[in-house]
Amino acid sequence: KAFEDRFAEVAGTSHALATNNCGAALHLGLEVLGAGPGDEVIVGDYTFPATGHSVMWTGAKPVFADVRPDIWSADPASVEAAITSKTVGILAVDVFGQPADYDELRAIADKHGLWLMEDAACSAGASYKGRPAGSLADVAAFSFHGRKGITAGEGGALTTNNAEWAAHARKLHTYGILPALSREGSTE
Repeated sequence: KAFEDRFAEVAGTSHALATNNCGAALHLGLEVLGAGPGDEVIVGDYTFPATGHSVMWTGAKPVFADVRPDIWSADPASVEAAITSKTVGILAVDVFGQPADYDELRAIADKHGLWLMEDAACSAGASYKGRPAGSLADVAAFSFHGRKGITAGEGGALTTNNAEWAAHARKLHTYGILPALSREGSTE
């Protein structure tokens, strides 16, 4: 709980949920955003397999957009060109600790009524126009794998400012069981 509270501060969000890895955080984030069978989610095509796999775990289809050659994150023009009537969201990837073009991606998402998710696996501690990674989209997923900038050897986190999504993710994460840590010191 102390780690989650402190990491939410680092990410500039109200909520953080520690997970076993970034793949789990990506999956939880996509679940709370409502991705499911028949949906399409646009993903930058330069990423680790877990990004696309997490979309498939919800039953949705990843649709890959080309990346910018200078920062390797999804090219906003390619993202917009990939939008169809089945598109429900954009999953941007912060490559090499460099956040994607979130102002442009947010404008595209808002224009088309889509949600925006940040795969911040490599960008804990990074910022975009003065805003910390993790606060740049509706939800974000982080990795603490041994090769990341902030590491615990393994692990991940989901961050958001949406209390409802955070509570839903926590419930999914614990299979609906009240976590033992929240019962510590209680008489229940």
